[in-house]
Amino acid sequence: MRVGIFVYPLSDAEVGGVQQYAERLIAALEKYTDTETVIFCSPWNKEKFRKYVSGNVSLFTLSKNYKYIRGFFHNKYIATNRLLSSSIKLFFYNRYMREIMATLGDYEKRLKDIVDVIHFPYQHLDRYYLHLPTVITLHDLQQEHHPEFFSKREIKWRAIVCKKSAELSSRIIVSYEHVKKDIVKFYHIPPDKIDVCRMGFEQLPNIDEKIFTIVQKKYHIPEEYIIYSAQTWPHKNHIRLIQALKRLHDNYHRKIHLVCTGKKNEFYMNIKKQIIALNLNYYVTFTDYVADDELLALLKKAKASVIPTLYEAGSYPLMEAMAVGTPVICSNVTSLPEQIGDQRFVFNPNDVEELASKLYLIITDDTVRRENIENGKRQIERISWQKMIPNFINTYSRALSDFYARNDSECN
Repeated sequence: MRVGIFVYPLSDAEVGGVQQYAERLIAALEKYTDTETVIFCSPWNKEKFRKYVSGNVSLFTLSKNYKYIRGFFHNKYIATNRLLSSSIKLFFYNRYMREIMATLGDYEKRLKDIVDVIHFPYQHLDRYYLHLPTVITLHDLQQEHHPEFFSKREIKWRAIVCKKSAELSSRIIVSYEHVKKDIVKFYHIPPDKIDVCRMGFEQLPNIDEKIFTIVQKKYHIPEEYIIYSAQTWPHKNHIRLIQALKRLHDNYHRKIHLVCTGKKNEFYMNIKKQIIALNLNYYVTFTDYVADDELLALLKKAKASVIPTLYEAGSYPLMEAMAVGTPVICSNVTSLPEQIGDQRFVFNPNDVEELASKLYLIITDDTVRRENIENGKRQIERISWQKMIPNFINTYSRALSDFYARNDSECN
């Protein structure tokens, strides 16, 4: 079986967790399977994925022309335009445009020639109608729980494109059971079409102490700090974390620095206003996006890691903290309690006082810190990629058989 992983639209700073998901999956396919894997990348991110090329993993760079073809035929334009999404348009596309687009450098024929099944490791199909088995990873339906974090346009786009992609894909991968339940409830997809394939975790490389010294000097980070790694989206809950930090300083008389890594997007200015209002400028550092080795160095040296998010399909920073032996606490939402595996280390992300008290405990109580670290080690051992990757292979096989079984039934 030849499997394609379609990473054309992915980039480090813009996509974040999805980028990590795709990279870790490709690395696991290379290390723990003999499956022939083809990475379909863009001219702009090919160097990022070249390091995964090996005996059973190859790289296919899509034509530069595809950037413009994709600009017109990508689902987000079809979804919001009545004429383009009409049955007339689809007939015209199926009848004439495939050959024209292939001539211009489109990828569909190449996909069919090179792989047996194609996996889009993000929320939707890159194009609705592909004549080969398709898999998507639907990471979450957060908009159904927190519509306040999305614009009307984003909610409409997800309601049309993600739902349509779920309906048309051969199979759907989710990382946790709660996401599967959401897809069944909100999109009315049969549960048998959805596979829970939990993201695995690989042993981290040795952390270079010299890197920490460089990063510490670069961002003026003190010796003692807590860390949170996330883009500054509203649901990542930076503001309540900063309020809890203020309470930790004033009520618990324990002053400590907060380091936040991750891309600063448009919501960052709201967070900055809160920092200024609470007079915490000296105690909070936002680094923006940092490289993986820099992040691991910061994480390793931190007094504790905290994940206060209001919604999370699955937290890679939580797994990284457990892997490097840094005490970590997290929200009691979605998959996080399952990931951390111990109710003593979770909190209500809407309760600033509870968050402050958990922070105080995890940075001051040596017994709690030691038990937290030991718990983290056990959790990481349970989810090694070697144990998780067979689930993905099974999904690809089922996508292949489901696709041709459906085609046979339609022909008959």
